[in-house]
This record gives sequence, structure tokens and C-alpha cells, in this order.
Amino acid sequence: MEKTILIPFIALFMGCQKNLEQDENLTINRIIEQNITKTESPLAKRELFDYKTKNIYRSNQIINSVAISNNKEFIVTGDSRGEIKIWDTNSSKIIKKIQSSGKAINSVVISEDDKFIAFSYFGKVKFCDLESGKLLGQFDFFNKNVEAIDISFDNSLLLSGSSDGKTKIWDIESGELLQTFESNKNITSVAFSNDGNFIISGDIEGRIKIYDIEKGELLKALRVAREKITDIQFTKDDNLIAISSNDKQIKLFNGENFTQKYILTGHFLNVIGVKFSQNNKYLFSASGDKSIKIWNTQNGKMVKNLGGKMQNIIAFDMTKDYKYLILNNDRVMKLYELK
Repeated sequence: MEKTILIPFIALFMGCQKNLEQDENLTINRIIEQNITKTESPLAKRELFDYKTKNIYRSNQIINSVAISNNKEFIVTGDSRGEIKIWDTNSSKIIKKIQSSGKAINSVVISEDDKFIAFSYFGKVKFCDLESGKLLGQFDFFNKNVEAIDISFDNSLLLSGSSDGKTKIWDIESGELLQTFESNKNITSVAFSNDGNFIISGDIEGRIKIYDIEKGELLKALRVAREKITDIQFTKDDNLIAISSNDKQIKLFNGENFTQKYILTGHFLNVIGVKFSQNNKYLFSASGDKSIKIWNTQNGKMVKNLGGKMQNIIAFDMTKDYKYLILNNDRVMKLYELK
């Protein structure tokens, strides 16, 4: 039975606190082995970008998805053999392993309160306690691949996107399916707006659909890329939306009327994902070209390119306060401390 609901605030974005108020400078501690390339931005030449390696984690399987808890105590990975591992951030040790059905994990998300995790794979989404690994519940998708998931800020709702072109909103506690939005293409990314009024889904062919949740209506359908949508993020105030894709570009949209503001170009391989800074002035992007780029959201220009000797990035995440950055390639993760 379809219900009219209002999705609560979702905090997807993590802030970089230090030195953003003065001269819009951004300071990051240098990765010891990092070769940092120069940018064409005059502002960036005056900025010091330093960051350091805090820890290295090694897996015996290819890691498909990674998430770090906001309290910085845990890292969760999902691998190609269908295993979820919970790592202790400081010791680099695996403290819990969760077996699924042996099918590759597509997405891993940690709840806002760091109490539980959700992960998706072919046919299912499961929920487990973060510390104990105990299974809390699951949703069945009946032979459909679930590529994208998101959890609401109050940890009560789940948003899913699957290979049958359906975007669904679920009540986590009751397991009830609240709403379904139809499409005819494989959904590869989903996101809630922070005010709880909208959701956006992105598909394998570079299209997005924007829905009004309360009315259950499609507001807009746009072709924003030539290839698969890899990530969708809102700023805290919902005034900007960042959309990354496999076509090497990032698009910035106005969050009020959903019109395109800027096209961010500079990556030469697929963009894995994006994260906004807490004050909404900066956007971090990670790419298969082994670089992290930082962009000024007010003019669409690149502030800094952190590239050169980075690992081949498959997935990345950042803590809410932007002090920790986790990157992974096939079987190795590196945790960087940002200052």
C-alpha cells in the first residue's frame, strides 16, 4: 500500500573545518608518499595541501565498496566474494566478518548514528549491527541486482535502486515498502535531499530522475551524462547537487530549479564519487585516474589536484568532519588523516 511520507533530514555531507573561513583556503596534511600536482588556480598556489597516511588495510579479496563511521572507530568493506568485513580503524585488524550468499557486494552504508550497516547485492539488502555483526533484517528483491542504497538521517528509512529500473523507499523497522518509482533502466545511484522533499535516481545510461516524495510524482527527467551515473550528492542546504559519472565529468545543478550550473572537467578516467564540504564551498571528487580533486562550488573551478602516485581508486569515503579519508584499490585500503 502506497503511503504519503516526508523523508527526514539526511546528513550525507561531511565538513572540512579548518581555514575555510579565511581566504577560502583549505589545508590538508600531506600523504607522505604523495606527489602533489599544481593547478592552474592562482588561489591554489597560495594554499598548502598536506595530509598523511594514518593506516593501511589489506584484504584477500577485491573490495567493491567502503564506508567509514562518523566516530572514526570502524571501516566497513564489501568485497567481490560477498563478504562484509568490519575493521578497527586504529589497529587495522578485522574485528568481524559477515558472510552473505557469496554474491559480490555492490554498496555499503553506515547509519548516521553508527549503530548499524546496510549492504546490497544481487537480490537482497541486509542490515547488521555495526559492532556485533548481528543480522537485524533484510529486504528481498527477487533476482534483481541492488546497486545503490541510502539511509535516512534518523535511520528509519532506506532508499534502494535496482537493475529492474525501480527506486524504492522502505521502512527499516517494519520492513514495509512505502513507495516505488518506475524507470526502464538499471538504477546505479540514489540520494535523498536533506529537507526530505525529493529523491534523485541515476541510471546506467547517464539519466537522472527527480521525484517529489510527498506527492509521489516525477518532477524532472534529464540526460546529464553519456555513461553510468556513479554518485549523487546534495549540499547541506540543498542549494547544489553534484552528479558524477563514468564519462569523466561532474555536473553541478541548482537545487531549487534543477538547472545545470557548471560542468567540472579535469579527470581523465571515470569519477568514482563526490563529497561536499560542510560549508558547501568545496567539492571533493575521486577518480579511477588515481586522483582526488577539490573544486570551488561557487565558480566551478578546480582548487587543487591531488594526483600522481595515488593508488588506483575503486571506492572512497570521508568522515562527517572531513578529518579522515579512506581510499581503496583492489585489495588495499589507505586511511589518510586530514588536517
